[in-house]
Amino acid sequence: CEDQTFAPPQKSAAAERRRGLRLRSGSGGADLNLLFGPFSIFAEGLYTLWQVSNVVPDFGLWTWFLEARYDVLPQLYVAARYDHMIFDRVDFMGDPTPWDHDVWRIEPAVGIRLARGATLKVVAQATFRAGPIGDTEDYLLAAQLSLGF
Repeated sequence: CEDQTFAPPQKSAAAERRRGLRLRSGSGGADLNLLFGPFSIFAEGLYTLWQVSNVVPDFGLWTWFLEARYDVLPQLYVAARYDHMIFDRVDFMGDPTPWDHDVWRIEPAVGIRLARGATLKVVAQATFRAGPIGDTEDYLLAAQLSLGF
């Protein structure tokens, strides 16, 4: 009698990828709030990492913002904010490249408290993307009425 070893049936690579596909993510960050007299400073930073097994290399994203506010009068304030999204470089076939285009935004604002729980704010916003020539800038001017109850 001949000794035979039976190997399990072979599955296609696509079936193995579907069977083993897992998405994992994790984040870590910190924030800072400083208040002194009529000045307020807010900052936040966050890093998020995604892992998709059998599909692409791990990829991550750094995001952060810095915001400053000054109360000119008890009812009137001015503020400015800068935020930035920085996409990790991933190695696709030996060519490290960002997995999306970095984005940054500048946002000055003026706000007035009309009454308790009612604030009117006017905001200008400029958004920039580090990408191919073309649609890399957006501008916005907006007014916002916030009512609390």
